Amino acid sequence: MRDYDKFYEKEQPEIVIVKSGELRLFRNSQRLGVSKPSWSNSEGVHMGKTVTIDLAANKGNQEMIEFFEHVIELLRERSK
Repeated sequence: MRDYDKFYEKEQPEIVIVKSGELRLFRNSQRLGVSKPSWSNSEGVHMGKTVTIDLAANKGNQEMIEFFEHVIELLRERSK
């Protein structure tokens, strides 16, 4: 089993906030986080539930590359 370090404590991510959540790119750690929107209560602001994709472990994964190319095509269509 791989021992994961707490990369999210060591690196400031590039963040994109969208209507349905947040995307975080940890460039040095080569991880992409996809989160539900942040929320707050009396204790403060909390990050939404997050799934992280290990980009380094998927380098050269043609299926994943094609998938993200399709995502980019859809994003470009909507902005026209």
